[in-house]
Parts: sequence; C-alpha cells; structure tokens
Amino acid sequence: MQIEVIGVHLDVTASLEAYVKNRIDLSLDRFEDRIVSVTVRLNDISGPHGPGTKRCHMEVHLQHREIAIVEQDHEDIYTAVDKASHRLKRTVRRHINRVRDARRAHQRDAIRASWA
Repeated sequence: MQIEVIGVHLDVTASLEAYVKNRIDLSLDRFEDRIVSVTVRLNDISGPHGPGTKRCHMEVHLQHREIAIVEQDHEDIYTAVDKASHRLKRTVRRHINRVRDARRAHQRDAIRASWA
C-alpha cells in the first residue's frame, strides 16, 4: 500500500509523517490487499474556521476505481489524524461491503434466472 503525506501551509516533519503512516497502517491493515494508494493532505486552515485549525484530508484509492474520502478538522493535527483514520476505516469497510453485497446480489439473481 502506497501512502503519500502532503503538507499544505504546514510543515510535515519526519515524526508527523511517521505518525500518519503508522495510523493508516493500523486502520487499514485488514484491507491492504484491496487498496491501491492512500493520499493524506495536512492543511493549516486558519482564518474563518478559527485560529490554529488544522485539517486532515485522507483519500483512499481502492480497486475497481472506488475512492473513499474523509476530512477531519481539529486544533491539534495529531488528533485530526487520529479521528480521520478511525472514520476512514469505517468508510473503507462500507465501500468494500457495498461492492461485495452488489456482487452477491448479481450472482444470486443470475442463479435464480437460470432456474426459471
């Protein structure tokens, strides 16, 4: 699984990058064979959103051109990464389950059609 960490208006230190990659690995380890790449954008969005607000944007490219996107805002970038990685795990699981269920329904319908 390829993980890319990008900082926008925010310096991504080696320790922050390692932390992000570790959280992604822990959250998505179970789905690793179905994931093509993960892009994480860390952004300082101070201004109308409040002083010192940070945003963590995670984008997962799954097989079959599926994309799962999660964003999380918080004052602390590490907390934003934690919350986003937790939400990302649920989102990826939902995407994978939808594809699986649709495939099973299609197969079930094909079997029923062959009986008729």
